[in-house]
Amino acid sequence: MMPFPQAKAAGKNRLDAAASGKQPQSEVHYREAEAPDQACGACLHFDGDKMCDVVEGEVNAAGVSDLFEPAAPVPAATAPAVGP
Repeated sequence: MMPFPQAKAAGKNRLDAAASGKQPQSEVHYREAEAPDQACGACLHFDGDKMCDVVEGEVNAAGVSDLFEPAAPVPAATAPAVGP
């Protein structure tokens, strides 16, 4: 008996994800973010072009997953030394 097409596709997607090192959106609870500072656009893994280093498929800058990690903050300009 042949497996259901959905099961076969789901198995293939898992293999593709394993090969790429990325996790399926459904497994990392990809969803709309509640706050912009905790969204894909502010995440270390977001490449700025609808792609993520750790979540497979197209992602939106306004989305978020359980793998969110804040991007490193931009260092503030150092004030010049004052005094003798």
